[in-house]
Amino acid sequence: MTETEHDDPPATGAALEHELRELRDQAAAFAAQHELIENLVAVARSAPDASMIEATLEKMLALAIRLTAASNGSLFLLDEAGAVVDSILTRGRATVEQRRAIIGSVMERGLSGWVARERVVGLIADTQTDARWFTLPYEPYSFRSALAVPLLRGGQLLGILNLLHGAPGHFTQRHAHLMELTAAQMALALENARLYSAAQQELAERRRAEAALQSANAELAAAKAQLERWMQARLHETEAAVHDIRHGMHDVISALDILKLDLLEAHVAPAAYQPGASSVGAALDGVAALLDDMLDAARLRSNTLTLSLAAADLPALVRQVAQRFDVTCRMFGCTLAVEADQGTPPVWCDRRRMARVLYNVLHNAIRYSTVRDDNAAGQVVVAIAPAGEWVECRVSDNGPGIAPEQLAQLGQRFARVADGAALEGTGLGLNFSIGIMQLHGGTLRIGSPGLGQGATVTLRLPRAHAEG
Repeated sequence: MTETEHDDPPATGAALEHELRELRDQAAAFAAQHELIENLVAVARSAPDASMIEATLEKMLALAIRLTAASNGSLFLLDEAGAVVDSILTRGRATVEQRRAIIGSVMERGLSGWVARERVVGLIADTQTDARWFTLPYEPYSFRSALAVPLLRGGQLLGILNLLHGAPGHFTQRHAHLMELTAAQMALALENARLYSAAQQELAERRRAEAALQSANAELAAAKAQLERWMQARLHETEAAVHDIRHGMHDVISALDILKLDLLEAHVAPAAYQPGASSVGAALDGVAALLDDMLDAARLRSNTLTLSLAAADLPALVRQVAQRFDVTCRMFGCTLAVEADQGTPPVWCDRRRMARVLYNVLHNAIRYSTVRDDNAAGQVVVAIAPAGEWVECRVSDNGPGIAPEQLAQLGQRFARVADGAALEGTGLGLNFSIGIMQLHGGTLRIGSPGLGQGATVTLRLPRAHAEG
């Protein structure tokens, strides 16, 4: 047997022993990983609202203490900038101010700070002889050996694990190697805990948002119901007021009839009182029409207005309404012309409500065309023509026009433009007209090239088909 043959067995035995220790360390590291994963699952199942990160930190520290037989330890959780965002300290009962002071000191001058900068395991055999150890003032514990391990994941430092013991030389290189292997598994568990916590936080925020949306929808539904009750109450009040006014009008009509009979019995010639009686009758008819409009406006706002739709000759209806302005046009020197294409098809509308819309539009056009600064004669032209499935009625005037910034305000309740500049009046007539047109399925648009260039109101109504 040669000398070499005598030397091989001891060398082989040492290698096997080293390999066996490595395998044991790896087995311990994977066992730690398995235990950490089981802890994550257990926490997630048993307490979904608990802090997954805090539970993971506590489990990691307890596991490391058990693997190395350390007497105590601490753990710092870092953010991407390297600042400590969470921790488990040796001095568990420290106040918030004390915790901040301890963390700041050890991260700046202690072993934890050295590990954070070097990103390698820090092993101190004797804290009394190693410059990396920083003794805190009023430290209630006496430690002689320390082991600090960086928790790295993908090049990012997630945290620092510190293990402590009261005897010098307690921690060995094998402890350092074992914790280096285990640290990789701990970093993975910590990252999973962070992802889980972030997912739970996002889920909680989403649930809060859904709850807030449900609450807002409930409030909106309640507000809508309250508004409907208010609108219904206003409608009832309007109906009651209109009923009382009509009752009074009937009394006036009856009194007028009795007066005419008394005058007739007194042998007063009809020619002496008939013009006045006719004027009173016309005024009463106007009041009756106004009451109908009041009811329609109230029903329109409460969404209870129903139309009596039928095929109607729009040019004939426009001319009928235009005749009501003959006296006004003669008084103010305004011309009102109605132009209609031959063969204009009938429209589908409620004649009485549509007549009111036309009255409002023509009234505004005539009024504004007679307030020109140059005292020129007012001109209003109504042009009616088919437009595909619609029939258009364009009412144009040569009035003062409308500024572009004021066009959007027209049609709103309590907004009206006069002389192209100042807002006045209530604007309820135009607002009512827009609502009636929408109820017909049509539109009312107001346009103007600008101040001094007149304005045009375009009404569009659907054509009445044979099957309608």
